[in-house]
Amino acid sequence: VGVARSQPGTVDAWDDLGFFPGTLRRNTRVGQLEGPHVFPVNGTSAGWRLMFSSAGSPPGEEGLTTIRFETLVPGASLADTTQGNWSSQQVLMQYLNGDDAVFGWSGSEELRAEGVDYLAGFTAWGPLYQGIAITGVLWHGDDFTLENPAVTAVNEYRSPGRGVRMSLAGYTPCAGRVMFLFDSPLELPAQLEVFDTMGRRLASLLAGTLPKGRSRVSWDLSTRDGASVMSGVYFARLSFAGGIRAARIPVVR
Repeated sequence: VGVARSQPGTVDAWDDLGFFPGTLRRNTRVGQLEGPHVFPVNGTSAGWRLMFSSAGSPPGEEGLTTIRFETLVPGASLADTTQGNWSSQQVLMQYLNGDDAVFGWSGSEELRAEGVDYLAGFTAWGPLYQGIAITGVLWHGDDFTLENPAVTAVNEYRSPGRGVRMSLAGYTPCAGRVMFLFDSPLELPAQLEVFDTMGRRLASLLAGTLPKGRSRVSWDLSTRDGASVMSGVYFARLSFAGGIRAARIPVVR
């Protein structure tokens, strides 16, 4: 991962400022990095994070160490790639004390809007298989934690089912039942399944046809063998040709 700066007054001429030594293969033990981006501490220039993802499937990678970041020494220039100005790489999930909010993420990006920072990543490894997870960043001085993520829909861009909508009707974590609401522009074959955070399928709620218009399906928070699920976080996935819809379901017993 390196950095370049545009020459004054133009975006057609750039100067190569060099690479960040901490992102070299011998330091990361990752053959290829992708999606590098930087973001400041809580919207200020008091500190910066350089975040990047490991590409492909490095040996031993199980979705736990994909996203990593380095921290810029306070007062140093963001354009200075000197190794002493940047911390050693930190694995995001380890930094968050094992928080599964970022399990399986790759290709992360950060956005600040109306005074709030948001972090997003592609859930390539997670039980949802495809989706963009978006979460709020909570700053604690120079450190941060993350809110529970929401997962957006993913469509094949030519899909006639791209107008399909799925939502949870009035659900709270202490509720004893989940009601899924669907709106579909057409009748189409679909599956609705529920997974735990390790990707194990707990329930199959729909395996047939999603009707055109408004429909609903309920889940009584039980597994296929009739056992009640424990407190935790679960994921519902509606999959159909050309698209996926996903929902995160926290359960408190």
